[in-house]
Amino acid sequence: MTFEEFAATRLRGLLRYAVILTGDSELAQDVVQEVLARAQVKWGRIERAGAPDAYVRQMVLNEYLSWRRRWAVRNIQAVGE
Repeated sequence: MTFEEFAATRLRGLLRYAVILTGDSELAQDVVQEVLARAQVKWGRIERAGAPDAYVRQMVLNEYLSWRRRWAVRNIQAVGE
């Protein structure tokens, strides 16, 4: 299966998964877009691993968790006295 075939058939499922994780459809689209861009670059390795669906779903989860960590660092607020 080529990357283009994978992306065409799995895009809706990946977006649904990302929406469940993020609770925000716009953030979900950003996460999936970033993941698919990175997955395209290393598609040969992902496909050889034998479970591209699981691999890419894990990439979506990892990207969301990274986003949350970056968001938390930017939004730390001092507690008042």
